[in-house]
Amino acid sequence: MADQGKRKPATGGPKRRGDAVPLSGRDPRFHSPEAMIPAAPPPRSRPLFLRFYVWAPLLLALMTGLYAGLWVYTARQAGQALDRWIADREAEGFVPRHRGIETGGFPLAVRLTITAPSLTAPEDLGEWSWSAPRLTASLTPFAPRHVTLDAPGPHLIALPGDGEGKKPSLAISGKTMTAALDIGPDGAISESKVALEDLSISGGTGAPTTLDSLSLHTLAGALYPAAGGGAAAQSALLEMRGLRPPPDGRIGLSETLTALSMKARLIGRLPGGPLEPALTRWRDDNGTLRIDDLSVTWPPLSLRASGSLGVDRDLQPSGGLSVQARGLFELIRGFADQGWTRTVDSDMARMVLSGMFRDGQITLPVTIRDRVLYGGPARLLDLPTVTWGPKGPRALNRIAPGFAIDQQGKALRPVDSEALPQRTTPR
Repeated sequence: MADQGKRKPATGGPKRRGDAVPLSGRDPRFHSPEAMIPAAPPPRSRPLFLRFYVWAPLLLALMTGLYAGLWVYTARQAGQALDRWIADREAEGFVPRHRGIETGGFPLAVRLTITAPSLTAPEDLGEWSWSAPRLTASLTPFAPRHVTLDAPGPHLIALPGDGEGKKPSLAISGKTMTAALDIGPDGAISESKVALEDLSISGGTGAPTTLDSLSLHTLAGALYPAAGGGAAAQSALLEMRGLRPPPDGRIGLSETLTALSMKARLIGRLPGGPLEPALTRWRDDNGTLRIDDLSVTWPPLSLRASGSLGVDRDLQPSGGLSVQARGLFELIRGFADQGWTRTVDSDMARMVLSGMFRDGQITLPVTIRDRVLYGGPARLLDLPTVTWGPKGPRALNRIAPGFAIDQQGKALRPVDSEALPQRTTPR
């Protein structure tokens, strides 16, 4: 009976086996099972090669080596592409020159710096030439077909001669002169963006022409939605601000062309090679330049236009635009003041067009036909002959003011009394 009063030790409770401990840390025999939590397993040691401080530097070194190899490969490919471009121009008759090419830009970019580049056209293109002190081409290893060109100038351009050995020249410089080019697999430029700021253009001894900004975006294909006119082989968006020509080039308007913008599409692909045969093929394939929107603000002139242009049988500009304008009379008067049109033609044009104005605005077709610019039925001015090569266009057989004809039917320019045949008084 005495043994009945004694309590037997519990045999079903948790035991001290190291696999569980009470929350309080006391003897588990005095706690319920709900108060117990599993003990944390002892930490397991990782193999040495799986530890972060071992493999992270190795991975970083491997990635650095791979990127360095990619940079070297991209730089080599860019240099070879430049060599191929030079060889292709030489095969076409051009004369490219430079004083050296330096490769740099690691690690962010591949940069090719060309010192004193120059390019001279072949004789059939008039032997024009271009040169600059430096030209820099930049690209990245991850986008090798996107190339950025930087050439602040000054750029020296010698234009084709006038047939008497004289070559007019231009000097162009600016704060910003860059171009971003996307080059397709065939080596042709598929897209380009040109940006110019604070530009100065000088030629001869006159005052320079200055420009605040110009941006040009071109694309092989449709750059903007447009209705009609055919599929675009090339399209362009042009924006220009703050053009200030010299005083003798302001054509009766204010000193600053405030703004000019244009949307244009080239319908029909223009073949490569010399311009004259390329333009002939493009014309025969019904090629046109579609101007979807042209806007000019040059106080007091305000103009909006759209239409199509091409070339005629003599490869001279031809076509027409529908124009809405204000301040047109000042422009026509400026043509006469500059000597671009005869005073009698200017007066006739203003008289004919005066009846077409409504509320100070005129809407009329402007056409180019046989090298003459017409505003509606009025003749505005004679256009110069566009020469695509040293031989000029074929058989135009036109004599403009300032020319004279000798006894053999030869056109003389300029009119010089000593060059003309001397008249004799009939007996």
